[in-house]
Amino acid sequence: MYRKTYARIRLENLEKNIKNAIKHLPEGCKVAAVVKADAYGHGAVMCARAAQRAGAEMLAVALAEEAIPLRENGTSLPVMIIGRSNAVQLKLAVQLGLEPCIFTPAELRLLQKEARKADKMVRVHLKIDTGMSRIGLRSMEELDCFLDTLRSCDRILLNGVFTHFANSDAQSKEHASGQHDLFMRYVKRIHDCGFAPMVHADNSAGTIDLPQFGHDMVRYGISMYGYYASPYVCKEKVELLPVMEVFAEISHIKTVPKGTCIGYGSTFTTARETRVATVQIGYGDGYNRLLSNKGRMIVKTEKGAYYAPILGRVCMDQTMIDVTDVEGRLSVGDEAVVLGTAGDKKIDADEIAGLCGTISYEVLLGFNGRIPRVY
Repeated sequence: MYRKTYARIRLENLEKNIKNAIKHLPEGCKVAAVVKADAYGHGAVMCARAAQRAGAEMLAVALAEEAIPLRENGTSLPVMIIGRSNAVQLKLAVQLGLEPCIFTPAELRLLQKEARKADKMVRVHLKIDTGMSRIGLRSMEELDCFLDTLRSCDRILLNGVFTHFANSDAQSKEHASGQHDLFMRYVKRIHDCGFAPMVHADNSAGTIDLPQFGHDMVRYGISMYGYYASPYVCKEKVELLPVMEVFAEISHIKTVPKGTCIGYGSTFTTARETRVATVQIGYGDGYNRLLSNKGRMIVKTEKGAYYAPILGRVCMDQTMIDVTDVEGRLSVGDEAVVLGTAGDKKIDADEIAGLCGTISYEVLLGFNGRIPRVY
């Protein structure tokens, strides 16, 4: 590592988050660890291994190609694809032994053909659209057509049926309950037709607030990484610990007089003599430019931990912070806490998301490959 700007990934916290969820779920309900988008920016391979140690029995990705590094690094858990796959991705799913989400007869026929060529069985999960209006079949007629085609596909096993809640993280659970009621009508039809797939509906918010909808498995995403899906999810039910911390090196410290402009566009002017530290992180690393003049970092000295407000615009590679009120010795080469805790001070992804008008998911995913992950 050349520049001392990096993300520390606390796998022990990820394992605790999964174990805490398992204790909260009905007996026998499995956990699928969602490691799509490189495990929400945390590193899919390492997080998949930690999830398996914690008791997860399946992994979930959004794209077939996201499973390539998992398989290349020896990940043995079953891998479900929860997004829609095109023909090329379905062929890759067969090659890698993945369990794709499908919902059309055409997908069944393609998989049957590829499975025969590869002399394999393919496990699939049927997606039902109950109110997300994203992907999945939407009528009993579509379901009957799908099942009729499935009966003729001797290389395909219906391993799961699932839906996705649009509002399980809302204060009112009425919409989620309505989706679940509709989903169970489809499940009954599937059972009546002689199929017995595993049933799964809960995402992270549902896992915590609606464990009664867990059925055979839950898909545990953002909360595996230490964040509640919204402020309305009950934090007392399942304790979560953030998994990612981000640190950046202080490259320069100077004192400037009152009336000095800071940064591009001169959007900040000092109202007093100000001690300014330049930190080696910027929007080129995924540190959001909307934090300009309103975000903060934490710096540490022998006297304690201190919040240091951002001065001026976040640059591509550097950000300036106000360390005037910091007591103790602060030197070039010291670390600033961009995301994480120090002493009694904390900056989490929810705080950054609130300042940027977004959600914790995007904050975590924003820290890109220019920031090395240390496990």
